[in-house]
Amino acid sequence: MGDVHGQAHCLDALMDRIEADRLTHDDERRSRIVLLGDYIDRGADSRAVLDRVAALLDEGAVALAGNHEDALLTFLRSPVAGASWLTFGGVQTLASYGIAPPRHEAAEELSDIAAALAEAMGDHVALLRQRLMRYLVSGDVVFVHADLEPRVDLDAQDERVMLWGHPTDPGAPWRPGKLVVHGHYAEPKPVQSEGRIGVDTGAYFTNTLTAVRLDESVGFIRSSDPAP
Repeated sequence: MGDVHGQAHCLDALMDRIEADRLTHDDERRSRIVLLGDYIDRGADSRAVLDRVAALLDEGAVALAGNHEDALLTFLRSPVAGASWLTFGGVQTLASYGIAPPRHEAAEELSDIAAALAEAMGDHVALLRQRLMRYLVSGDVVFVHADLEPRVDLDAQDERVMLWGHPTDPGAPWRPGKLVVHGHYAEPKPVQSEGRIGVDTGAYFTNTLTAVRLDESVGFIRSSDPAP
């Protein structure tokens, strides 16, 4: 599942579509849900989305970390150094927790806001710090938020590339015979290329959240599909 970005209504709709899709098969399958990160920022309901992510994890889903979660945690650790988070969606996340944005971005003001946010988030801070994976391997498929360095072993990957993307070779094939499924790079429709499937369809501006179904074939399920 691609980047949710605070669009709780899209997440709810997509989960309904996934369940409806499951019921069209007669092999009693149970979907294993993998969320690819960027649950927060830009959309209006980051707090509600994290509630839903926590519930999905309790039900057996896997959730990966995205660069927006990384940026929020940096802000909580170092409010001044991490203040840039506020410029690319953090203000909307603050609002979802009932916190006003800074007026002057002075060090003391930023520190107060970070403390208020940590308190308001409660268990959501531990969710982001402790329950999100960097990548998941399933057979010949690797799930990651943004990118992998070509030909580099998974345990030697640069975490910043996995979360923020490759600075010079974005979307390059990782290894022959391996499929990388990722989000991060927003496009109006899913993107399939050599060794890659990208499913970030820009939910916060298209109002469409997309998942890829991987079984005997590849299929896409969208929150904007007609209701079952």
